[in-house]
Amino acid sequence: MDIAQIYDQLVADHFDEDLFQIYQDAREQALAQIRAKAPAATPSILDLGMGTGEWLLKLVGAFPQATCHGVELSEKMIGVASRKFAERGREVKIIHEDANHFGKHLAAATMDLVTVHFVLNYIDRKRVMAEAFRCLKPGGLLSVASSTHDCFAALHELGKQFLSAEEIKAQFFIPEDLGELEADLREAGFTVARGEVFQKQVRFEDFDHFYHFAMHSGWLADPIFLKYMSQENLSLYREVGKAVFPLEDSFQAAIVLAEKPR
Repeated sequence: MDIAQIYDQLVADHFDEDLFQIYQDAREQALAQIRAKAPAATPSILDLGMGTGEWLLKLVGAFPQATCHGVELSEKMIGVASRKFAERGREVKIIHEDANHFGKHLAAATMDLVTVHFVLNYIDRKRVMAEAFRCLKPGGLLSVASSTHDCFAALHELGKQFLSAEEIKAQFFIPEDLGELEADLREAGFTVARGEVFQKQVRFEDFDHFYHFAMHSGWLADPIFLKYMSQENLSLYREVGKAVFPLEDSFQAAIVLAEKPR
Protein backbone atom coordinates (compact mmCIF):
# COMPACT_ATOMS: atom_id res chain seq x y z
CA MET A 1 0.00 0.00 0.00
CA ASP A 2 1.13 3.56 -0.64
CA ILE A 3 0.73 6.35 1.90
CA ALA A 4 -2.69 7.46 0.62
CA GLN A 5 -4.01 3.89 0.82
CA ILE A 6 -2.58 3.42 4.31
CA TYR A 7 -4.38 6.53 5.53
CA ASP A 8 -7.59 5.62 3.70
CA GLN A 9 -7.73 2.08 5.04
CA LEU A 10 -6.03 2.22 8.43
CA VAL A 11 -5.78 5.75 9.80
CA ALA A 12 -8.75 7.93 8.81
CA ASP A 13 -11.37 6.23 11.01
CA HIS A 14 -9.15 6.43 14.10
CA PHE A 15 -7.06 9.56 13.57
CA ASP A 16 -9.11 11.79 15.87
CA GLU A 17 -8.72 9.40 18.80
CA ASP A 18 -5.34 11.14 19.27
CA LEU A 19 -3.99 8.69 21.84
CA PHE A 20 -1.88 10.52 24.43
CA GLN A 21 -3.24 13.86 23.03
CA ILE A 22 -0.02 14.45 21.13
CA TYR A 23 -1.69 16.29 18.25
CA GLN A 24 -3.87 18.35 20.58
CA ASP A 25 -1.03 19.54 22.80
CA ALA A 26 1.38 20.18 19.92
CA ARG A 27 -1.29 22.20 18.12
CA GLU A 28 -1.79 24.37 21.19
CA GLN A 29 1.92 25.14 21.29
CA ALA A 30 2.01 25.93 17.57
CA LEU A 31 -1.09 28.11 17.85
CA ALA A 32 0.44 30.09 20.72
CA GLN A 33 3.44 30.86 18.48
CA ILE A 34 1.16 31.95 15.64
CA ARG A 35 -1.10 34.11 17.82
CA ALA A 36 1.92 35.94 19.21
CA LYS A 37 3.07 36.94 15.73
CA ALA A 38 0.15 36.90 13.28
CA PRO A 39 -2.15 39.90 13.02
CA ALA A 40 -5.77 39.35 14.06
CA ALA A 41 -6.78 40.02 10.47
CA THR A 42 -5.03 37.14 8.68
CA PRO A 43 -6.90 36.89 5.36
CA SER A 44 -5.59 33.65 3.86
CA ILE A 45 -4.45 30.38 5.46
CA LEU A 46 -3.14 27.18 3.87
CA ASP A 47 -2.65 23.87 5.71
CA LEU A 48 -0.57 21.14 4.06
CA GLY A 49 -1.55 17.64 5.12
CA MET A 50 -4.95 18.79 6.36
CA GLY A 51 -5.92 15.34 7.67
CA THR A 52 -9.37 15.27 9.25
CA GLY A 53 -9.49 19.06 9.53
CA GLU A 54 -9.10 19.50 13.29
CA TRP A 55 -6.15 21.87 12.98
CA LEU A 56 -7.84 23.97 10.31
CA LEU A 57 -10.94 24.28 12.50
CA LYS A 58 -8.72 25.52 15.32
CA LEU A 59 -7.20 28.09 12.96
CA VAL A 60 -10.65 29.16 11.79
CA GLY A 61 -11.59 29.71 15.42
CA ALA A 62 -8.53 31.89 15.92
CA PHE A 63 -8.92 33.78 12.61
CA PRO A 64 -12.64 33.66 11.79
CA GLN A 65 -12.41 36.06 8.84
CA ALA A 66 -9.71 34.07 7.04
CA THR A 67 -10.15 32.20 3.79
CA CYS A 68 -8.83 28.70 4.51
CA HIS A 69 -7.33 26.14 2.16
CA GLY A 70 -6.44 22.54 2.97
CA VAL A 71 -4.23 20.17 0.98
CA GLU A 72 -4.68 16.44 1.56
CA LEU A 73 -3.84 13.26 -0.36
CA SER A 74 -6.10 10.76 1.42
CA GLU A 75 -9.64 10.76 0.01
CA LYS A 76 -11.07 9.32 3.21
CA MET A 77 -9.40 11.96 5.38
CA ILE A 78 -10.88 14.58 3.04
CA GLY A 79 -14.31 13.00 3.51
CA VAL A 80 -14.04 13.18 7.30
CA ALA A 81 -12.80 16.79 7.15
CA SER A 82 -15.52 17.84 4.71
CA ARG A 83 -18.25 16.54 7.01
CA LYS A 84 -16.77 18.46 9.93
CA PHE A 85 -16.57 21.69 7.96
CA ALA A 86 -20.18 21.30 6.79
CA GLU A 87 -21.46 20.49 10.29
CA ARG A 88 -19.82 23.62 11.69
CA GLY A 89 -20.76 25.86 8.80
CA ARG A 90 -17.17 26.52 7.75
CA GLU A 91 -16.14 26.90 4.14
CA VAL A 92 -12.70 25.49 3.37
CA LYS A 93 -11.19 25.23 -0.09
CA ILE A 94 -9.93 21.65 -0.28
CA ILE A 95 -7.16 20.67 -2.68
CA HIS A 96 -6.83 16.91 -3.27
CA GLU A 97 -3.11 16.71 -3.90
CA ASP A 98 0.24 15.37 -2.74
CA ALA A 99 1.74 18.11 -0.56
CA ASN A 100 4.90 17.97 -2.68
CA HIS A 101 2.92 19.48 -5.56
CA PHE A 102 0.67 21.97 -3.78
CA GLY A 103 2.43 24.94 -5.36
CA LYS A 104 0.91 24.36 -8.78
CA HIS A 105 -2.50 25.24 -7.35
CA LEU A 106 -1.48 28.62 -5.91
CA ALA A 107 -0.14 31.87 -7.30
CA ALA A 108 2.89 33.56 -5.81
CA ALA A 109 2.51 35.86 -2.79
CA THR A 110 -1.13 34.96 -2.07
CA MET A 111 -0.99 33.37 1.43
CA ASP A 112 -0.60 35.02 4.83
CA LEU A 113 -0.08 31.82 6.82
CA VAL A 114 1.03 28.35 5.73
CA THR A 115 1.15 25.44 8.17
CA VAL A 116 3.00 22.15 7.68
CA HIS A 117 2.45 19.93 10.69
CA PHE A 118 3.70 16.37 11.07
CA VAL A 119 3.99 15.52 7.38
CA LEU A 120 7.72 16.02 6.80
CA ASN A 121 8.32 12.26 6.86
CA TYR A 122 6.26 11.97 3.65
CA ILE A 123 7.51 14.92 1.64
CA ASP A 124 10.58 16.63 0.24
CA ARG A 125 10.77 19.26 2.95
CA LYS A 126 13.20 21.59 1.22
CA ARG A 127 11.06 21.62 -1.92
CA VAL A 128 7.92 22.31 0.12
CA MET A 129 9.62 25.08 2.10
CA ALA A 130 10.70 26.74 -1.15
CA GLU A 131 7.15 26.56 -2.50
CA ALA A 132 5.73 27.90 0.76
CA PHE A 133 8.15 30.82 0.52
CA ARG A 134 6.95 31.52 -3.02
CA CYS A 135 3.26 31.36 -2.08
CA LEU A 136 3.54 33.53 1.03
CA LYS A 137 3.18 37.29 0.92
CA PRO A 138 6.10 39.33 2.27
CA GLY A 139 5.74 39.21 6.04
CA GLY A 140 3.75 35.96 5.76
CA LEU A 141 4.28 33.17 8.28
CA LEU A 142 5.16 29.50 7.96
CA SER A 143 4.43 27.19 10.92
CA VAL A 144 6.26 23.86 10.84
CA ALA A 145 5.92 21.02 13.34
CA SER A 146 7.81 17.77 12.99
CA SER A 147 8.94 14.85 15.06
CA THR A 148 12.73 14.55 15.27
CA HIS A 149 15.24 11.71 15.46
CA ASP A 150 14.94 11.44 19.26
CA CYS A 151 11.22 10.74 18.99
CA PHE A 152 10.21 7.29 20.31
CA ALA A 153 13.82 6.40 21.14
CA ALA A 154 12.76 3.33 23.17
CA LEU A 155 10.67 2.00 20.28
CA HIS A 156 13.53 2.53 17.84
CA GLU A 157 15.83 0.59 20.16
CA LEU A 158 13.28 -2.20 20.33
CA GLY A 159 12.90 -2.12 16.55
CA LYS A 160 16.56 -2.99 16.10
CA GLN A 161 15.62 -6.57 17.00
CA PHE A 162 13.49 -6.80 13.88
CA LEU A 163 14.77 -4.18 11.41
CA SER A 164 18.21 -3.47 10.05
CA ALA A 165 19.95 -0.20 10.88
CA GLU A 166 19.52 0.81 7.21
CA GLU A 167 15.76 0.24 7.34
CA ILE A 168 15.43 2.29 10.51
CA LYS A 169 17.56 5.11 9.10
CA ALA A 170 15.49 5.07 5.88
CA GLN A 171 12.50 6.26 7.90
CA PHE A 172 14.23 9.46 8.97
CA PHE A 173 13.14 11.96 6.35
CA ILE A 174 12.36 14.19 9.32
CA PRO A 175 14.91 16.73 10.61
CA GLU A 176 17.42 15.49 13.15
CA ASP A 177 16.53 18.18 15.68
CA LEU A 178 15.22 21.71 16.13
CA GLY A 179 18.50 23.19 14.91
CA GLU A 180 18.37 21.36 11.59
CA LEU A 181 14.77 22.39 10.98
CA GLU A 182 15.59 26.03 11.68
CA ALA A 183 18.64 25.81 9.39
CA ASP A 184 16.48 24.42 6.56
CA LEU A 185 14.04 27.29 6.95
CA ARG A 186 16.79 29.89 6.86
CA GLU A 187 18.24 28.24 3.76
CA ALA A 188 14.81 28.61 2.12
CA GLY A 189 14.93 32.36 2.81
CA PHE A 190 12.90 32.59 6.01
CA THR A 191 13.80 34.24 9.28
CA VAL A 192 13.01 32.19 12.38
CA ALA A 193 10.59 33.99 14.68
CA ARG A 194 10.40 31.25 17.32
CA GLY A 195 11.56 27.66 17.70
CA GLU A 196 10.64 25.29 20.51
CA VAL A 197 10.94 21.64 21.43
CA PHE A 198 7.72 19.79 22.20
CA GLN A 199 7.96 16.72 24.39
CA LYS A 200 5.42 14.29 25.80
CA GLN A 201 5.88 11.10 27.78
CA VAL A 202 3.87 8.07 26.64
CA ARG A 203 3.30 4.60 28.05
CA PHE A 204 2.30 1.56 26.03
CA GLU A 205 0.59 -0.91 28.35
CA ASP A 206 1.00 -3.97 26.12
CA PHE A 207 1.69 -4.93 22.53
CA ASP A 208 -1.93 -4.42 21.42
CA HIS A 209 -1.97 -0.91 22.88
CA PHE A 210 1.20 -0.13 20.93
CA TYR A 211 -0.15 -1.82 17.78
CA HIS A 212 -3.35 0.23 17.81
CA PHE A 213 -1.37 3.44 18.26
CA ALA A 214 1.15 2.54 15.55
CA MET A 215 -1.37 1.40 12.95
CA HIS A 216 -4.13 3.95 13.46
CA SER A 217 -2.53 7.21 14.62
CA GLY A 218 -0.38 7.90 11.58
CA TRP A 219 2.86 8.11 13.59
CA LEU A 220 4.23 4.75 12.44
CA ALA A 221 1.96 4.04 9.49
CA ASP A 222 4.35 3.44 6.61
CA PRO A 223 5.04 0.59 4.15
CA ILE A 224 8.09 -0.78 5.98
CA PHE A 225 6.25 -0.96 9.30
CA LEU A 226 3.33 -2.72 7.60
CA LYS A 227 5.69 -5.27 6.07
CA TYR A 228 6.73 -6.41 9.54
CA MET A 229 3.26 -6.16 11.06
CA SER A 230 1.60 -8.84 8.96
CA GLN A 231 -1.15 -10.83 10.67
CA GLU A 232 0.99 -13.97 10.77
CA ASN A 233 3.62 -12.13 12.84
CA LEU A 234 1.28 -10.64 15.45
CA SER A 235 1.15 -13.73 17.67
CA LEU A 236 4.94 -13.78 17.81
CA TYR A 237 5.10 -10.08 18.67
CA ARG A 238 2.51 -10.48 21.41
CA GLU A 239 4.58 -13.25 22.96
CA VAL A 240 7.81 -11.24 22.71
CA GLY A 241 5.96 -8.21 24.04
CA LYS A 242 5.23 -9.86 27.37
CA ALA A 243 8.85 -9.26 28.32
CA VAL A 244 8.89 -5.70 26.94
CA PHE A 245 5.63 -4.04 27.91
CA PRO A 246 4.58 -1.89 29.60
CA LEU A 247 7.01 0.40 27.79
CA GLU A 248 7.59 4.07 28.53
CA ASP A 249 8.85 6.35 25.78
CA SER A 250 9.06 9.99 24.80
CA PHE A 251 7.54 11.77 21.85
CA GLN A 252 9.72 14.70 20.75
CA ALA A 253 9.11 17.29 18.08
CA ALA A 254 10.34 20.65 16.86
CA ILE A 255 7.80 23.45 16.41
CA VAL A 256 8.99 26.50 14.50
CA LEU A 257 7.37 29.71 13.30
CA ALA A 258 9.22 31.37 10.43
CA GLU A 259 8.60 34.61 8.54
CA LYS A 260 9.13 35.59 4.92
CA PRO A 261 11.06 38.89 4.99
CA ARG A 262 9.18 41.99 3.90
